[in-house]
Amino acid sequence: MPNSRHYTSEDIKNIFDYAFTKINFTEAGLTRDTGCTNGLNLTDNKYVKSIIQKITEKKKENFENIHNSHDWVKMLKHVFQNGQIINFENINAFKEWRIFSAYSRKTFIEKAHTEKSKEYVVELKKFMAKLIGYGAVNEAQCIHLMLHLAYKIFTEDTTKENTSEKVANLLGCVFYDGLQLEGVVKSFTMFDLDSVQAKEYINRSHQCSYFLKDIIEDPLFSHAFQKTDYAQYLVMPKLEIEENNFSEKKHLRKPRSYSLESTATLNPDFIEAFKSLSVMNISKSAPDLPLKQNTEITFSYSNGTKVASQFKETNVAVETIPQDIAERQNLKSKNRLSLSLFTK
Repeated sequence: MPNSRHYTSEDIKNIFDYAFTKINFTEAGLTRDTGCTNGLNLTDNKYVKSIIQKITEKKKENFENIHNSHDWVKMLKHVFQNGQIINFENINAFKEWRIFSAYSRKTFIEKAHTEKSKEYVVELKKFMAKLIGYGAVNEAQCIHLMLHLAYKIFTEDTTKENTSEKVANLLGCVFYDGLQLEGVVKSFTMFDLDSVQAKEYINRSHQCSYFLKDIIEDPLFSHAFQKTDYAQYLVMPKLEIEENNFSEKKHLRKPRSYSLESTATLNPDFIEAFKSLSVMNISKSAPDLPLKQNTEITFSYSNGTKVASQFKETNVAVETIPQDIAERQNLKSKNRLSLSLFTK
């Protein structure tokens, strides 16, 4: 992955929007750079920046007749791969990127299969939705534009040579590097091919192409970016990744229940404390129970009248006591039973 980012998300958006008006997507061989104009260094940052500046200033007459479709595709690949797609100054966006990049690295070293690929497509959409939610709309749009480019290349090619597999192979490393999925800064150069990290990087970026195939076939990327398209992915269950072993687990928040008939969702400390209470041995003072956060609990004695108690920080008297208990304990009507129950 390049060690520096030469293009802002605004730069990337501007050149993508303009290039889409110049590329003939029905032309054959857009997945190859062999059709580019000779004599032009389309990956020179100074040259490409000058083009972006002219596009921004609407001075297009200086170059719009110089570049063919292959030139524009090559430049788009270059700016995306070397652009600041993730804004690390946005702390929330950074946190989401950190989770998604760790998930991606783990996924790309596994053998690709249908279910895993489908899962990755959904996780990418959820990641982009979170970027939008945290205000990184331009960054999410840049990702969408690159995937929209890929979709158009393989669907509008009249020769049918640009299959989704070929396009994915073309853009696998571009996607991997552009989103900086290997880490913030690559600590090696591609000349260090014997290093373990370099080999792992090559394997992951190559595997990325298998997953990218399903991504660019997704209908969401068949049209221009609309942030409202991603709203539905904000409410989907989160795929959490543990720090140490990256084990995956899906979490759905369960409604809290305080029914004693179903103890599965009750706090274990509360259950044990409640079981330890012997109705025959209850005194006027509250039992020594663990101090937990107060909550409201409704319960009934097995042979008595149903009791509803509002538990506050101070002890509240229970107004009704089953008659058989009162008799056995020789309690007078003026005595009150006081309990304090705390649960998480």
